[in-house]
Amino acid sequence: MPSGARSIGMLGATGFLGRKLVDRLSARSDVALRLFGRRESEVAGHRVRPWPAAASDLEGLDVLVHLSGITSSRASDAALAAANVHLPMETARAAASVGVPRFVFVSSLHAHAKASETAIRPTSPFRPVDSYGRSKRDAELALREVAAARPMQLAILRPPMIYGPGGTGSFAQLAALIRRGLPIPLGLANQPRSFCSVENAASAVEHLVFTNGAEDVLLPADPEDLTPRGLALAIGRELGRDIHPLPVPKSLLAAPLALVGRSAIVTSLFEPLCIDRGHWETVRWRPVQTGAEGMRQALSSSP
Repeated sequence: MPSGARSIGMLGATGFLGRKLVDRLSARSDVALRLFGRRESEVAGHRVRPWPAAASDLEGLDVLVHLSGITSSRASDAALAAANVHLPMETARAAASVGVPRFVFVSSLHAHAKASETAIRPTSPFRPVDSYGRSKRDAELALREVAAARPMQLAILRPPMIYGPGGTGSFAQLAALIRRGLPIPLGLANQPRSFCSVENAASAVEHLVFTNGAEDVLLPADPEDLTPRGLALAIGRELGRDIHPLPVPKSLLAAPLALVGRSAIVTSLFEPLCIDRGHWETVRWRPVQTGAEGMRQALSSSP
């Protein structure tokens, strides 16, 4: 380890956000990385050790970042509890037992809600409406108990939908439909939503790694919000496609989506969910790219 380097552990280094964070931290001269994952592997030339393992594998870390988890609300309650609640709780206990002073946990804006007429801030109440959101809320509550019982700082990131190169979520699915020239039924989807490029999300995690507040909560996002209709139009412009989103009512989309078990998407398309960016002044974080830049990066790297 370089003299004076900060020793950072990361669980979930092989995931979408994990790989981007490894890239950012690897570019720093003041960082020594110790990566963990479900199995032995390698990311950007760094060895990934299997986890769970002995707590002694965490000795000497200055910070442990927990990115691992299930992001799908379609997973079973048992699977979500195991991956999103019990794993981070036991990992935090192991870290605390060997004196790791800071634990950074990536939660989700869905711990608050999937839709809200008012902008979400760190102090907004938890009102999750699905198993995924409840699992993230439960994890945060459990981690606070662990941190309170030990001299360990807890920092929490609650991002909205993250998109970027290599992503497989709703952004990538929408871009694929537009590339194929298929009809886009979002002409009436005009409620604003916050989105977060993977570069901005990784920057926010990096920021929490190097801050020292007893408890920091950061809701990262791109600087601007978009409606789903506006997002589709922006993707179309970036891809050179002149698209005309069809004005399909919410009620007509709900039934077919329910038949394939995707009724929750209707909320994401037709109801608002935005972040109150005012707390960025307090935590001293700013996005490193605009939404347009993040979108361009994502689409230029997509097939």
